[in-house]
Amino acid sequence: SAVAPEAPSTNPLYASADPLDHLQAQFDLVNAALLGGLTNVAVIASGTGGSFDLAYPSLIANVGRHNLHHGSSDPAYLAVIHEATRRHVQMIAKLARSLASTPEGSGTMLDNTVIVYLSDNGESHHSSAEEWPVLMVGGQNMGFLNDGRTTVFPGVRTATNRQLSNFYNTLGYAAGLALDDFGSEGSSRIAPGPLSELWA
Repeated sequence: SAVAPEAPSTNPLYASADPLDHLQAQFDLVNAALLGGLTNVAVIASGTGGSFDLAYPSLIANVGRHNLHHGSSDPAYLAVIHEATRRHVQMIAKLARSLASTPEGSGTMLDNTVIVYLSDNGESHHSSAEEWPVLMVGGQNMGFLNDGRTTVFPGVRTATNRQLSNFYNTLGYAAGLALDDFGSEGSSRIAPGPLSELWA
């Protein structure tokens, strides 16, 4: 059975000045909401999208995420970026373990859930958005491969290149929607439809 999350006033993660603690609190809240059947969909944002000043005081003092990326040629800054990403992935793994330990239907809640982690900025700072790393966890009962593979699509300006919108098409198909286009890409769309390489 689901356990109610702590009230924000009693949870030290909410009172922390560190956005990584706030993020963990959000993951805990999403976990409770999913386990309690309050929602089937959750979005957690951890990027700099709305604030160039997002900082990680537990990792480095007085440097925001935006400036970390500008200075990523500095090994110390790059180490902070990697550590923040490692912490993000640890939170995802904790959520995945919780869902994997929860029976649901003919498997576990993780089998019936797909967790998606992607950058808010593509392959590099001031990205051209031609490459976009995506991490997927779970979703086996939704038709996704679940074998720990890494799939890399050929580079831009090749006939077999695929775009992030193809990934969104894939999620649409998993939800039962035959979604072959996405947004308003128009002539910039290379190929319609989902990524067959992700299906079991």
